[in-house]
Amino acid sequence: MISVEPPSPDAVIAILRNPWSGPGRRKRYVHSLLLALKSHGLKPRLFSSRARLTAWMTNPRHRESLYCLVAAGGDGTISDLMTRFPGVRLATIPLGTENLLARQVGIPRDGAVVAQMIAAGRTWTIDACELGMRRFCLLASIGIDAAIVHRTHAGRRGNIHKLNYLGPILATLRTYRFPKLRVWLDDDVEPQRCRLLLIANHAAYALGLQLMPEARGDDGWLDVRLFAAKNFWSTWKLVWCAWRGTLARQSRVHVVWRRATRIRVDADVPVPIQVDGDPAGSTPAEIRILPKGLRLVVPPDFSPQPAHRMLATADALPPLE
Repeated sequence: MISVEPPSPDAVIAILRNPWSGPGRRKRYVHSLLLALKSHGLKPRLFSSRARLTAWMTNPRHRESLYCLVAAGGDGTISDLMTRFPGVRLATIPLGTENLLARQVGIPRDGAVVAQMIAAGRTWTIDACELGMRRFCLLASIGIDAAIVHRTHAGRRGNIHKLNYLGPILATLRTYRFPKLRVWLDDDVEPQRCRLLLIANHAAYALGLQLMPEARGDDGWLDVRLFAAKNFWSTWKLVWCAWRGTLARQSRVHVVWRRATRIRVDADVPVPIQVDGDPAGSTPAEIRILPKGLRLVVPPDFSPQPAHRMLATADALPPLE
């Protein structure tokens, strides 16, 4: 749902700058955002400390004067603000590594454009997702790609670049054992079984892979893909098909597509989970949809596109070995 509610004169815009998002040397974009917001008659407040922002937000007068929070970082920064301040309108200036949500709605890395967008007040009300006490916007995955995310962040030193993922990808491909997952969708009595699980609220995925092109963020559903890939070669085939956009037509990679509002996942051993590109613990876990759980400031010309629904390639995955 799209609505238009421009900020009142002298409204406060609180900005959380994540100093660890993406490559360094991006402070200039935040500086240009501050200047542009002031030129629109708004009052920006910049925070580089999560604790200081939390303390500021506990003051009722500050919350009353606040128009929106701005995530100056990546998708993980958006997830952090969603979790700590549910219900507050959010905007973003994309400073992270992938910036999938900003890319999907067309938000550039330009402080002046983001300030103009906030001043215009066009807001898209979309669904949020919840894993335990943690909220996120885009997607969760359980399996090999989450193991890569965990390994990358475990070795992280300061800001991160896409090349930082190369070593963890190669190391994970050599050592990952592809444990079996048991997946219950909504009120299922018997679980589906797979080795890699993707749960998406939006179509965007890293590197432009078309793993869930049918997902839409405002339909009240989670789109779920279950993969039976059990080794390096079947995983590579999955990635190749996703890159070419032919995943739904490749029955030999054993892919099933479903929709649900609640997903429970278990396994015989703990399997890594990632949400919006950040580590998020391991199985067992439950993920659910929160309809209309996020108000996101979007560009004035943004319009949600209908999802391109695909058929599952099979009614169920084959028996796992």
